[in-house]
Amino acid sequence: SQAMVKLMGGELQVDSRIGQGTTFFFTLNLETAQEQVQQAVERRQILGLAEGEPTRKILVVDDQVDNRDLARELLEGWGFEVQVAEDGLSALEVWGKWAPEAVFMDLRMPRMGGEAAAKRLRELEGSGRRTPLFALTASVLGTERQAVLAAGFDEFIQKPFHEHVLAEVLERYLGAHFRSESMEPHPTA
Repeated sequence: SQAMVKLMGGELQVDSRIGQGTTFFFTLNLETAQEQVQQAVERRQILGLAEGEPTRKILVVDDQVDNRDLARELLEGWGFEVQVAEDGLSALEVWGKWAPEAVFMDLRMPRMGGEAAAKRLRELEGSGRRTPLFALTASVLGTERQAVLAAGFDEFIQKPFHEHVLAEVLERYLGAHFRSESMEPHPTA
């Protein structure tokens, strides 16, 4: 229990009194749910890139074929040009030859994981153009989030991801504009 609480950035404590019993407790610094509630309210179905938007190149990196295919099909369906890679080494090779405008990358992969690949990519970029890097992971630990951002990622996106989250980071980092429709229920007459 103590190790788990420490992983989440907390501290496990004990209060014991003879003849009264023992209480174990811990404290954690957690983000509020307000942001998640706001995102749920603002959900929308992305139909594709807005008319007149340029085609942009996106690299998707994941060792799981189903995850790669899901992200690739979603992004291609919106109008992006997509390449895929199965690990960090392959991602660096594709990045060097193809020059994608953004990269969605898993963290835990064979040969070279996402954090190592992000660090190497940032070294290769030097003072040139900075490629937006988005970590896609099922991990939810706050301490890992900080390590991921320190490795060179720009955003941390939890799996399973929602379409609108991918669209929001592409809007923010690439200036992409999308056609969409609200997923809110429409009143009936």
